[in-house]
Amino acid sequence: MPRADYDKALADAGRALDWLRGQRGSLELLGIPSRKDDLKDAAKLAAGVKGMKTVAVLGIGGSSLGGQALTALRRKTSPWVEFHDNPDPFSWDVALKRFDLQKDAFHRHFEIRRHRRDLDAGADRHRGFDQGRREIAQEAFHHHHRAQERSALADFADSIGAPKLAHPEGVGGRYSVLTVVGVLPAILMGIDVKKLRGGAQAILDATLSANNPADAPAAMGAALHQALAAEGKLATTILWPYADKLKVFGGWWRQLWAESLGKDGKGSTPVSVLGSGGPAQPTATVPRRAGQRPCSLW
Repeated sequence: MPRADYDKALADAGRALDWLRGQRGSLELLGIPSRKDDLKDAAKLAAGVKGMKTVAVLGIGGSSLGGQALTALRRKTSPWVEFHDNPDPFSWDVALKRFDLQKDAFHRHFEIRRHRRDLDAGADRHRGFDQGRREIAQEAFHHHHRAQERSALADFADSIGAPKLAHPEGVGGRYSVLTVVGVLPAILMGIDVKKLRGGAQAILDATLSANNPADAPAAMGAALHQALAAEGKLATTILWPYADKLKVFGGWWRQLWAESLGKDGKGSTPVSVLGSGGPAQPTATVPRRAGQRPCSLW
């Protein structure tokens, strides 16, 4: 790739950083790492789960994958926090049989949702409860909902007297790992959420305070990807975590990359290598063009 192409892309990244700096105070996502008020509410709800054996977290897409990525940082195993992100009635039936819904001392259950289009799936799942299970759910389940103020899911929560956690309306599911969607499971897993957000704030500050885009690793990476893509030399972006614990991080990264950048026929296909051949078989997961070197950035 010609150096001039990279320099042009880096200059574009610099203008993007300028735009991002101008969004501080208005782009809700940028203010999440420094928030502390919502941590108190999440900690209060988490305290009510003491003595429970299992916490089943239901979510779809990035709103679940972010929390799943945090399981790599798990510090405690009681209660056991597990994620169910596929509304497969067969799998969910197996899970329900494993839970003891009539013993309040053992199981709690909360849901995470993001946009209104996702709420229908949650509502459909709850409609699957027959009247007997609905009565059990009202007494045995402590639903902690992250939902819009007026939605099918919020209405269901109100109907069974469940508490709800307020969630920022301007933050979509795949970016919600630092909101209460990720914070509540993180607290239950013994993760220091203040340090978690503090780390994010440190990276954000370093990126936005960079005098030159070349001093911001995120801008440099974006420029490199953009320059290669503009020349048609980038088909795949490879994440090779190596560490087994980071396999769940790879799933979240893949969804973040694909849904955020795969628009209008642009972007590269994200591939997380771990679990798809392992370090001994990296070429097994790297797409190639016939007769050419791999069009991939690792």
